[in-house]
Amino acid sequence: MNGKGVTSATPKQMKEAGLGYTPENRKEAGLVQVLSTHDNLCLASLAHIAPSGIVTRTREQSYVRRRISDLAIKVPEPMLPVSSLSGGNQQKVVIGNWLNTAPQVMFFDEPSRGVDVQAKRQIFDIIWDQAERGPCGNVRFDRAGRSAGSCRPHFGDASGAHRRRG
Repeated sequence: MNGKGVTSATPKQMKEAGLGYTPENRKEAGLVQVLSTHDNLCLASLAHIAPSGIVTRTREQSYVRRRISDLAIKVPEPMLPVSSLSGGNQQKVVIGNWLNTAPQVMFFDEPSRGVDVQAKRQIFDIIWDQAERGPCGNVRFDRAGRSAGSCRPHFGDASGAHRRRG
């Protein structure tokens, strides 16, 4: 990462190195279901939002509003539990949580798993939009290849040079 070898890194070290990761199983590994959408959008970036360790809703608000708007997350009230959202909107929350860390590289592990066709398209539009803005993207599809028609593989580097195949 950035010209340095990375071996046996912890998730915290990987995040500090500029990696973002959206896990395959959003309900168990990507979200805290009992917390609000607001809270879930801030979890990965708390160190950035509150470097002194004091977290306030006011400091979090701009991160939450920006992601809800930019990712078109349909949420009636950000303070309601994230479990009340559809699968596609939950997946957007997972993505938004990691985008709030301003990653250099984003890994998307089966980003369209368990979402409807419209949400799948929106999620891949988000991935392509982010690739155009800067963070490199790496998308892993399911083993059966069911998602392969939804998104062309993307390869890029942190300098913004992008190449698409497919």
